[in-house]
Amino acid sequence: MSLNWKMPDSFNKKLIWRTLKGEPLNLDDKEQEVNVQPELECLIFATMGIQHNLQGEMTDEVLIEISRRIDLLKGIGAMPSYYVSNDEPKQFKKIYPCVESVIRYWGLHTNVSHLTASKWNKYLIRVSQADKYSFKYEKEQALKAIQEYPELTEGDRILKEWKAEAEANLTTPPPTL
Repeated sequence: MSLNWKMPDSFNKKLIWRTLKGEPLNLDDKEQEVNVQPELECLIFATMGIQHNLQGEMTDEVLIEISRRIDLLKGIGAMPSYYVSNDEPKQFKKIYPCVESVIRYWGLHTNVSHLTASKWNKYLIRVSQADKYSFKYEKEQALKAIQEYPELTEGDRILKEWKAEAEANLTTPPPTL
């Protein structure tokens, strides 16, 4: 089954479409090449995991539930993302859908199932197989890293290991097999 989506007709088209060649968006030009805005496209695909209706009344309770689902999906690595960049110098940053995206594109309709909180919790456990997952190895590795590098954050430690060069002893030839 394909994933279908639709925005309300009254929705700002500039928030839906972007041109491919950096030219101004002209919705009257049927020949102009356009794509869906990356934030919206990412949210469309995210609705398959979120499985919550983005229509109707926008209440705090609804936004809290959607935010909870987004955070949990991000935590298990099941949330789609997109990249934004600046121009000088070119740098990319990974962005995930968030409550801001949900509010901006409120009214998005997709053909995914919409589940209650309790049914969605059961769905998450089933698809993530969290009940079969052992954190023993990850915990051991984390404790080992903290002992070896007590002053570094995880990101600093990874960068240090990534940039490290293997030690070389040029005076001793490698053993022959």
